[in-house]
Amino acid sequence: MHGSIAAALVAVAATAGTAVAAPHRVAVIPSVEVNVDASRAEALTGTLADAIRERLDTDAIGGSDVVRRLPEKGLPEDCVADARCIARIGARLEADQLLFMVIVQVGDTIQLDSTWADVATGKTIARPMIKLDADARAGKAFAAAAQKLLPDTPLRPTSTNTVVIREGGETTTPRHMSTTAWITGGVAVVGLGVGIGLGLSTRSAFNHCNSRDFACSDDEISGIHDRALYADLVGGVGLAAGVATAVLYWRSGGETIAVAPTPGGAAVTVGGRF
Repeated sequence: MHGSIAAALVAVAATAGTAVAAPHRVAVIPSVEVNVDASRAEALTGTLADAIRERLDTDAIGGSDVVRRLPEKGLPEDCVADARCIARIGARLEADQLLFMVIVQVGDTIQLDSTWADVATGKTIARPMIKLDADARAGKAFAAAAQKLLPDTPLRPTSTNTVVIREGGETTTPRHMSTTAWITGGVAVVGLGVGIGLGLSTRSAFNHCNSRDFACSDDEISGIHDRALYADLVGGVGLAAGVATAVLYWRSGGETIAVAPTPGGAAVTVGGRF
């Protein structure tokens, strides 16, 4: 009886684990290209998939990873409106959501119209258009549009030292306590605490020796001087560690980083707040 219950619990746990681990994947598909060559469309869908994966809490594929797995004759023209075609493409790409992209270039502007499709139900919804000007950075534009394309997908959780993109291509990193800063902070607390304790003890002993009712021996006076030296030394170490902790925390973030292209590569400008 107990063995059956244990086996049932293991089976339930395994099933729950499988459900949690089930992939959630979005495939970005170049379905129609107008005035845009196939390689450019492939690159754009790959960049969009990267932006979705980095911005949202989901997996995403695009670019050559998608194109090489599509039917040799390409997508049927009515695939976006055919639930059976959506299911077949979703199975090919091992994705549960699809973004069919219509990519059109007019002059220097590239326009991307997308239709979201749910593989399980065949449901489709038109998503907001994305425009890329000649000088636009595709990665930045796609990152800004990611949640509009997939509004039901939450943002990917970020750590305290994640770089935050600002307008104009600048980035800033929030300040945080690194492991080294925590260590120096601990040394500062212990050093200052011990230094203060020794200092108070030294002062008390010095006052005791200066009392009219008590005379200290030379050895006792020498011990007081040694204790005062130790207090200064340990307190100095604590103070230095405190300064180091403040510097490490200050330098852990808050700087702005601007990258500008140059003929030989790129120029990086770093600035901080004081």
